[in-house]
Amino acid sequence: MAHSLGLGTCFLGFLQAGANMDKSIKQWLGIPKGHQSYGSMVVGHPDVKYYRLVERRQPNIKWI
Repeated sequence: MAHSLGLGTCFLGFLQAGANMDKSIKQWLGIPKGHQSYGSMVVGHPDVKYYRLVERRQPNIKWI
């Protein structure tokens, strides 16, 4: 949905880990005591625009 609105997103795994380990970060984010973070994501207007994907080699798949 964000992409359709011209926005970019990025998952922040280190923020999630930091919020669960550091009480001051948890408090700053407003996470209540006894709760923890299960995901962190930023949403915003991207600086760059990609018009196509990077070319990739065909996968070598062997079905057994």
